[in-house]
Amino acid sequence: MSRQQRTGVYELPEVPELYDILRTFGRRLKLSLRTNTVGTVTAYNPATQKVTVTCDILRVVKAFTVGNTGAFEGTANANNSEITLPVTILKDIPVAWPRCGGGYLTFPIVPGDTGILTVMDRSLQQWLLLGAMADPVQAATHALQDSVFEPGLHPDTDPITPPTDATGAVLHHDALIKLGRAAVQGVVKDASLQTFLSDAATTASIAAVPQDGGKTAFAAFAVALLDLVAAAGSTKVRTE
Repeated sequence: MSRQQRTGVYELPEVPELYDILRTFGRRLKLSLRTNTVGTVTAYNPATQKVTVTCDILRVVKAFTVGNTGAFEGTANANNSEITLPVTILKDIPVAWPRCGGGYLTFPIVPGDTGILTVMDRSLQQWLLLGAMADPVQAATHALQDSVFEPGLHPDTDPITPPTDATGAVLHHDALIKLGRAAVQGVVKDASLQTFLSDAATTASIAAVPQDGGKTAFAAFAVALLDLVAAAGSTKVRTE
């Protein structure tokens, strides 16, 4: 039944039995609980590491009439008595970056990025404020506002391109990658370094002058060393 479409199977018959009442009550209870869902970023604050996100799996509720007007809560579904409510926008949701023992991994978050929203079973606010064991204070349970955003989950319409490498870990970004908080120096590429040293040694050999103690050859090699960063240093990856 969990995979069935909402086609009226949760509606009460005209003369309900106890089973029907319990079944519809159980369904309504399940609809009220949120545990995990997905969201799309609309804004990110790198100073607080919090995002504003839209909750992309719309909330489903049992439709009901208000008074004698026949009005429904949300947009009525013609097939059954369950309806979806308008999109929910969540603000100041903390991002769960990988972080332990003083080390952490971050990457840019931009509007349109997607991920998992994990909904806490009780209010998260006191723990966020105190950073220690805390009474949740608020009565709410499984409230969407008490979510944590885990970036990365993507829809089938937006896979990682090119495909992920099955033989090793890949860290990719179109701009600058920093290995360490104070990373400023370009990482040296081994193939470029080997080529450079080979060319520098050849240049020094050609410039060698017999019986000068190698001074001319060393001077030529030293001049070639000045081009090392430009020749072998990565323009994309920085390290400390």
